[in-house]
Amino acid sequence: MYIFGIVAIARLAFQVFGVSSTPILGLLLTVGILSALLGAVMALAQDDLKRLLAYDTISQMGILAIGLGTGTAAGTAGTVYHLVNHALFKSLLFLCAGAILHRTGLTRYPARYASGVLTGTARLPALHLPFDYVSPGELASVAGCAVAGAALAWAYLRAREPGPVRLLRAVHTGTVNDYAGYAVAGLLAVIAVLTLT
Repeated sequence: MYIFGIVAIARLAFQVFGVSSTPILGLLLTVGILSALLGAVMALAQDDLKRLLAYDTISQMGILAIGLGTGTAAGTAGTVYHLVNHALFKSLLFLCAGAILHRTGLTRYPARYASGVLTGTARLPALHLPFDYVSPGELASVAGCAVAGAALAWAYLRAREPGPVRLLRAVHTGTVNDYAGYAVAGLLAVIAVLTLT
């Protein structure tokens, strides 16, 4: 949901007020710096892992606001890049936090645990995670599929034009949406065949 907020702020700053509106960009920079600093300080003071990650998200949104507040193409590009990056890594961090909480049964750590870990006065508890639920054969199979998929993608991108695309161009000279419809219909047919077998 925070992505919609930062996109709305960007649209307000650039489409409603315009890039040349210096007071709006200055306000974005000020609010971004305050949000980044206060979010980081509040994250360090938390004793709950999920709350720590939530305050870190506030800090990261401040960094995004700083990028938008620069008003430059590089700042906007960096903001978009970090927005996608943050969406990916933060969802994985919350997943890891849930796994840690599920494994240890702990929902809270001692007071100021994060700052204690950073200063070296506290240590993370040792987790003994067994990895016996995945056999070496399954890992080899997954690795083989990943290598084969990468090789096929490389070959597809290096090819001049795939045969099915040439066939579609010969049969139908429609828009990209028509080709997308064909692709979706083909995928649904493959899924149906795989499901029924």
